[in-house]
Formats: sequence, structure tokens, C-alpha cells
Amino acid sequence: MSRNRLRSGILTSAVLSLCAVNCGAQLSAAWQSYAANPDAHPNIPNVSYAGYESGTSPLPTTADGRMIVNVSTFGASPDDGIDDTEQIRNAVAIAGAFSASHAIGAALVFEPGEYILSGPVFVHSDKLILAGAGRDQTTLRFTKSLDESHAHYPFWGYSGGMIWFIHPSRETYRTGVPTITSLSTSWSTGSPSSSLTSTALLGDRQITVSNASQFSQGDYVFIQVDNDDDLSTLRHLFGDGVWANGYTFTAQNDDAILPSTRSVIRSMYRIQSKSGNTITFEEPLKFDARMAWSPQVRTPTNVLRNVGIRDLTIRMDRTYTWTDANHNLEPGYNGVCMNAVINGFVENVAFRNTDGVAVNVNGGKHITIRDVDIGADTEALRTMHHAFFIANSFDALIEDFVVDAIPRHGLYFGGLTMGSVYSRGIAMGGTFDYHKILPYANAITEVSIVNTGRAGGDSDSGPPMGARHAHWNVDTLGTGGRMVAQPDIMPRGALVGVRCTPTGQTLNTFAGESEAVVEGSGRDGFTPNPPNLYEAQFALRLGNPLPPASTDGPCESCGPDDVYTFNFGAQLGQDLGGQDNWVLSRDFTGAGVVASMQVDSSHPSGPVVTPIGVQGREGIYSRQNNPDFGFTPPNYDGQNVEITFDLRSGGSTGSGDALLIVNNAYEEGIQFGIVNNTTFLVRGGRFSSILQETTSIPSGWYSRGEWAQLRLTLDFTANSGLGSCTVAFKNLSRGETSFTNVPAFTNLSMEGVVVYPETWDRIEFRMDDEAALTNIAINVDPSDDFACCEMDLAEPFGTLDFLDAVRFYQAYEAGETVADWNGDGNITPDDAVAYQTAFEAGCP
Repeated sequence: MSRNRLRSGILTSAVLSLCAVNCGAQLSAAWQSYAANPDAHPNIPNVSYAGYESGTSPLPTTADGRMIVNVSTFGASPDDGIDDTEQIRNAVAIAGAFSASHAIGAALVFEPGEYILSGPVFVHSDKLILAGAGRDQTTLRFTKSLDESHAHYPFWGYSGGMIWFIHPSRETYRTGVPTITSLSTSWSTGSPSSSLTSTALLGDRQITVSNASQFSQGDYVFIQVDNDDDLSTLRHLFGDGVWANGYTFTAQNDDAILPSTRSVIRSMYRIQSKSGNTITFEEPLKFDARMAWSPQVRTPTNVLRNVGIRDLTIRMDRTYTWTDANHNLEPGYNGVCMNAVINGFVENVAFRNTDGVAVNVNGGKHITIRDVDIGADTEALRTMHHAFFIANSFDALIEDFVVDAIPRHGLYFGGLTMGSVYSRGIAMGGTFDYHKILPYANAITEVSIVNTGRAGGDSDSGPPMGARHAHWNVDTLGTGGRMVAQPDIMPRGALVGVRCTPTGQTLNTFAGESEAVVEGSGRDGFTPNPPNLYEAQFALRLGNPLPPASTDGPCESCGPDDVYTFNFGAQLGQDLGGQDNWVLSRDFTGAGVVASMQVDSSHPSGPVVTPIGVQGREGIYSRQNNPDFGFTPPNYDGQNVEITFDLRSGGSTGSGDALLIVNNAYEEGIQFGIVNNTTFLVRGGRFSSILQETTSIPSGWYSRGEWAQLRLTLDFTANSGLGSCTVAFKNLSRGETSFTNVPAFTNLSMEGVVVYPETWDRIEFRMDDEAALTNIAINVDPSDDFACCEMDLAEPFGTLDFLDAVRFYQAYEAGETVADWNGDGNITPDDAVAYQTAFEAGCP
């Protein structure tokens, strides 16, 4: 067979088949199912009402007819190095008074330049917006944290902000800096109220009440139901399916959502019209209001309306590097906070150096967060607690965002948040942080994430999420699927177009089948049509044509030839401020890579020798202040991986060479190697509860200062697929020419401790050379498939398909050794014929 025949035969048909799937030639089956039942789909939530004024009105600006108030009028001058806190607070108060008397409201305008503030600014007035001249022109620089400037409070890690939108009865300026133990930030209700007289179901827009005369068109009201003692309310919010009915609620695991703790469940709606005692809402009900649950209409109290901030940068004078040791102990260099706000927005705002949370919406309805950039001024300040915090909120829209930081958590949904969506964004760290306490019916769509974080939530706060969550058109950039692609923890949820990561069950499913919809997801998942769930739902709601299908380049797969480059901000010669960074991180089957950050040493660092990032299949962080390290590239033979590390011994039993296998779920796992105690630091996080210790590499095998090699061999087929690892040792300084298996490190299981919600294993070498700790981290996905025969050249391994033919042709064109099918040292058309013959014969 000629080379041209190979191209026109296998390759052309393969690519055409791939395009038919990947390039959006037809509407997703999941979309067609949703469109037939948009208001009450069992798996896919309707998030089309998310955003300011439910998305139907433009965000407020300084050009919409509102009164303009200039902050300079009150004595606040930029770029003069003088603290303007009091002047800006006075300006906000006066502008708020103007906004109350103006039909549209007021805007407090900040001219270009940097304004210095040493404490929070409260916005207490409806219809007031704060506006700069652009986020590259106007900066609000905060020199103190909330703990230093407002109050000593133990929970600034997820509370408050330096720009704080809240009703004055809830929180305002305090005298001095007192110690407080609580904040009044939760929703509250009052009169008028009325009881429903008949059941209303998920998707209904009309309810009947005992007395509707006290309500008016445009009112925002809660539909509130009892959290019934028979647990039927909870089971409904977990999908009323096999999973929900099979789950056993206990006080130990679920106290925060049980009726004894949380007596009512509510969501907020806007009244579109009323007739007699019948009320029609603008949007469909998010859950049933059954008569057995004593449903009521309740009125929110002490709320703020139609407020926001735009077109500026908020910069913190934070100097410390956030690590897991600071978790929930942050002093509160927080950005914008909204509590009990209806119709609020944050647009075109950059956040720099925040620690607890950049954008906090704890109690919001119809909130838009758009064109937000979260980052840091230095590499050492990129780590943080939360990027976004969306809790106890309804219909929030976070779109066009960039998280160029490494939050512990990331894209947060928690605390009975409903109808909200992250849309069109990229996060260079964090995860999909379902933070328990029943987030319900939310979506994440058209988002790329470097999935390095972990989800949070107290151990007694229930499962990570309720029912009807959708992950739609998500790319993990090859960094693993925990929380992103785990259908078994998504009761009645949906994974559609979740790409470049394996999908499937974990080992710790709470109950039975989750009944989640999975379509076009996995290693070679495709971009769905429509590509953005929120935008498509919004168009469907308004009766507009669907947005066009994705046109992103040629058809793509996440196979071994794709190259992903992640720039983590460090440049050659840049000082890393004490971070030890030798990190190798890859998927050994070639499907993807990720770079992870080490922040675990106070030793002064030198400049970066190799840029932080990932290129191709391997990524390395390196420093020049400790040259006693080297490695050879990994070799994967379809079953085993071998990696050789050259290192100079840092000692024997006191501090030395260790191999760790840790489970990244709750920082627990199995440790192999030298352990001086059961608490040790890795990757900035404190690992404890070590479940197994073994002896070290025998101390007699090396002495301080000697060069040695370690060889790590991973067998992915051992232990019924859980895998095993073996470490071998060779002392180069003593002239040893062969490796000897380390007895304590031979055929050890790679199975991590099963800790919900993830079992993502990481293997780390730790070299402690007295003053500096250096790590090599290797991400291991034990669920990878394996080649079924020698013709099986491409992901997904285990099946012979057209992607294998495509991979062979690519190797043939590039002159790669793998295309030398006859093994004669030359790549000729005969090799193509031989491969074609073997391919057509199939795996034996």
C-alpha cells in the first residue's frame, strides 16, 4: 500500500469521523433532551435566569443617566501617597444619599491613579455604583487587612471584603478594632408572608396562596419549605433517585443539613404578575413546594439592591505567602463582598494579592461577576484560599473570568446556592469546589481549569453537592478529574463534553447509581454543541437562535501528541522567594500533564533555571541553589514506567531520601520512607494521620555527600489494577553498576486511602539536604487504560480504533522510530503496508 493510499484511506476517514463527532455537526443529545423540558429537566438545571436583572438588562455604568459624584470632590487624591480612607468613606456616604433621591441612582467615580486605603469601605445605599477609569488606570490599594483594620474575627477566610456591599443594619464601621465572634450576613425574612394552598412542583411558575393582596409585581420573595423530619425534602434535593434513596443520612456526616440543624429550605423568585391569589413568577421553581412541607411565601428583609463596582483594580499590601497552615486563619485581605444583595455586579475588576477570597457573594440574588481577573504581583502571593465564594445565593452569573492564581479551593458553590453558573473562564489552579451544605442545580460551562485544588466543607456537612449539577464543555488540560469528572458524586447530574481527563466511578460512592448523564466526556471527549450551556439556555428562554457551534481550530483529541503549555508566571532569573521547586508531573500514558507548586521551605531560593511550566509531556521546576539533582526522562513501555533520579544524599536516618505515596483527598495517605514523626510538610500542606510507615533505604547503602541513583518502577496492572511500585538504588560514588531493589520499597501497592470525595494518588520523592527540602512530584492516574496490542498506539488504550491509525501516520510523517514497523532501521512505504495489515487483522 502506498503512502498516499494510507493518507486517503485510514487517515481521511478517521479525521472525517472525528470531525463529525468533535466539531459540533449536530446538537448534543443532552441538549435536545434539555430543550424538550427546560424548566424541569431531571439532570440539567435551568440557569438562564442567572445574572443582574436575570440577564435582560445591561449592567449599570456611568453613562446610563445616573448622578455622577467624583471622589476628588471630597479630598481623595490619587498618587499622592496619602491615606484617603476617611475621604472615600465620606464620599460613599454622600453619594449614597444622592442615589436614594435620584430615579436611576448615583455613581461614585474614581479618577485614574492609585488611592491608598487602610480599612474597609461599606456601601449601604441602593442604586449606588463605584466606578474607576479602567482596571489598568484606577487602583484602590489597601494597606491593612480586615483583622487589622475592622475587627478581630476568626473567619475572615470566607467573610467580608475591603469593598463591602451590605445593609447597614447587618454590618458597618466599628469603633476601634474590637474582637467579634459573629456577623449578621445571612438572609432574613419578615412580613408579609402567606402559605401556599396547593402543591407546586419543580418547573412550575404559578403558585396559589391564602392571601396574595400584600404582594406586588416585581417583588422578590422566598418560597420556603420545611426540611421535613422524614428526610423527604433532602432526598428531593438529592434527586429523588436511586442515589438519593440509597444514601443513609447520619448526624456524623450530615448534621449541617439535617432538619434538627436546618429547619427550612428556601429559594428566591421575582413576581411577574398576580391574579387573585395566584402568583406567577418570572422564573420556574427550582424544587417542589409540596403541601407536606408547609410551603410559604416569605419576604426578604434588610437587603441592598442594584449596586456594584466596575473598571478598577483592587490591590492588597499582603506580604506573607499563603500556605495550608493559613487555611481559615487568614487576616482578611479580601476583595469585594456582597451580603443579602439583590441585583448586584462586579465588572472589569482586577484583584491582586487577596488571601481569603477575591469575590464573596454570601447571600445574593441576580448577581453578575463579569470580566474579573484574579492574580498576584509576585509568584509568592499566587497561593490563596478562595478565588470566588458563592454561598446562600440564587442565580449568580460568573463569566469571562481569569484566575491566574493557585487557590486551595477555586470555583466555589456552597450553602444552598441554586441556579448559578460559571461561564467562559480559565483557572490556573483550584478545582470545582462544591463545598457541601447542599449546593443544588448549578452549572459550570466553557471553563478550562488546571485542576490542582481540592474541595472543602466540614465532615458533617453532607455530600459535596445536591442534584442537577451540570459540567458542560470543560477542559481539565490533562490535570485530572477529581470533582470535575466524577459522575458518581453528582446525583442526577450531567457531564457533557468534559475533556482530557478520565471519567468514571470512584472507589467510595456513597450510595448506588447516581443516574448522572455522561456524554462526550473522557480522555478524548468532544466539544458539545451548543458549546456554552448558559448562553444556549438564555437564547432558548428568549426565543432567539442558538449561539453558533464551536469553531476552535481543527478537531482535537487529548492524545499523546498534544502539547499543553502552562505559564505559571515565573521567568528565567526570577527569584522564587524560598520555594523548593523540582517537580516532574505527568500522566505516564501520555494523555496530559500538569505542573504543581511546591511551597515548603524557608530556605532562600535562587533564580529559576528552567521556567516554571509544562512543555510537552514533562514539566520541571528547577532552582540553581541546590545543584545536587538530576533525572532521566521517564520511559513507559505500556506496562511499567521507569524513571531514574540522580541525587546527592542529604544524610541517613536523621534526614534523608524518602519516597512518599500520598492520597490528595484529605491529605492523608500511605507514606514510604524516613519519617521523623507523623506530621510533615509537603507542597505547602500539612500531612498527618499517616497510616503506614516503612523503614528507609538502608543507611549503610550510602553516606553523606555520595552520589546515588534511585529508579522508580510503576506497574499499573498489579494488585488488580491498583498498581504497584518498586524503588531500586545504585550508589554511583562507590562504583556500583547495577540497581538493587530496596526491600522496604518493593512491590508496594499504589492504592491510596479511600477518602471521599477523591482518590487521586501522587507519588513524591523527598530529598532533605539539611537546609532545603526538594521534591519531585509525579501525578499517577491508576485508572489509565493500557495498550491491547502493539498497533494500539493512541489513547484511549485498550481498543484499536482510527486514532491509532492517525497516530501511526503522524509518526510516519515525522520519521519516528515507532513507524519503523518492519524493524529494519528505515521508514518506508513497506512499514505503512505492514502496519495497515496488522491493523486490519486487529488485536489477537
